[in-house]
Amino acid sequence: MSDKELLELAAKAAGNIEYFWTENGNLVLSDPDGKRWNPLTDDGDALRLAVRRGIEVRNFNGKSHAGRQGHFWCTEDWFPDGDQYAATRRAIVRAAAAVGASQMTSPIYNICTRCGRKGHCAASCKENKR
Repeated sequence: MSDKELLELAAKAAGNIEYFWTENGNLVLSDPDGKRWNPLTDDGDALRLAVRRGIEVRNFNGKSHAGRQGHFWCTEDWFPDGDQYAATRRAIVRAAAAVGASQMTSPIYNICTRCGRKGHCAASCKENKR
């Protein structure tokens, strides 16, 4: 799943984010104040998204984990670049995207936020498409 697709689903999960596609295919996201919104690059946007959707975050053993108890967990490795903050933001966005995808399909979290296919969880997905 591309970053644009992840952000669009996360915006749906956030509920208060305006988003639209430009004619040249760029995704534009903004918060209620009109400020650009990108939880993949902004720590504050990612934290607000996690709090708004009740997403728990855990970091250990070189990995960032984000999800909801009993539902799903999205895991991102800190390596090869070692940026645990970027890995944590991406795990939060993937978890929120799973929430956004579930709002569009069914109450069961069945769209993989790693590869975009239906029927399996990102935690068990071996693909690394971003």
